[in-house]
Amino acid sequence: MQIKKFLLVICLNISGCLFAQYTSFVNYNVESGLQFQTIFTCLEDNDGYMWFSSSNGVARFDGQNWMYLTSDDGLSDNDILSMFLDSSGRIWFATFNGELSYYFNGRVFNSDDHLLFKLNKIENGIASIFEDSKHVKWLNPINSYFSSIDDY
Repeated sequence: MQIKKFLLVICLNISGCLFAQYTSFVNYNVESGLQFQTIFTCLEDNDGYMWFSSSNGVARFDGQNWMYLTSDDGLSDNDILSMFLDSSGRIWFATFNGELSYYFNGRVFNSDDHLLFKLNKIENGIASIFEDSKHVKWLNPINSYFSSIDDY
């Protein structure tokens, strides 16, 4: 009888320890250093950085520090509706003004760098960008038609 009570006490102690685990939440907001109140989309790049888009540009977070990019840094617009990481490691920005730009190797590329971007402005803005298995980028404009660009 004593052994049964002893085993019951041991089992209860073990099960109590198992349920003692907890989940930690960290909230990031304007008070903690984030420069935006509204985030449209987020993604993780190949280096593990988290990217967040907003109507005030984009933010990159490395787990400790924030880096911010706006049109002053080369983005084609501050209204970044969505982002896309392509197979080459470029982060493309779908913008409200319909102009293309992307981030690669620490630099933003835009229509000043690519004639193709200058000639292919999407009038109603770009809702999203994605890439197919042949590495063709497909642009989903806010209006009713699709566009595609091949790697150049």
